Amino acid sequence: MTVALLVEFKDGTLDSAPLSYQDIYRDYWVPLAEGLGRVWFPMFVTGVPIKEHIEEVLAEVPQLRDTLAKGEREIPADIRQYMLERLGLLEDKLREVRNDDRVASIYIG
Repeated sequence: MTVALLVEFKDGTLDSAPLSYQDIYRDYWVPLAEGLGRVWFPMFVTGVPIKEHIEEVLAEVPQLRDTLAKGEREIPADIRQYMLERLGLLEDKLREVRNDDRVASIYIG
C-alpha cells in the first residue's frame, strides 16, 4: 500500500501523486515528523482530508526538507533521497491545486 495525495475535482475526475510506500512512511516519515513536532505528516499514515488545511501542510514541508537535506536523522541515504523527491512532488501538487476552484476534495493517506 502507499500513502498518496488524492485530488477529486467537481467534475468527478481524479488526480493523484504517490508520497511513499506505507512501510517506509511508517518507519521513516512518521518518526521524522513527530520528532520535529509536525502535526499533519504523522496523520497521513491513516489518512486525512486536507483541502481546508493546505497552507498548514505546506508550512511543514521546509523543516522536513531541511532536516532530510542535512542528514540530521539516521535515515539511509537512498531513502532520504526518495523522501526529498516525494516532498518536492507533494509540494508542487499542493501549490498547483490550492487555489483551483474546480477542486472538490483533497486527501492524503
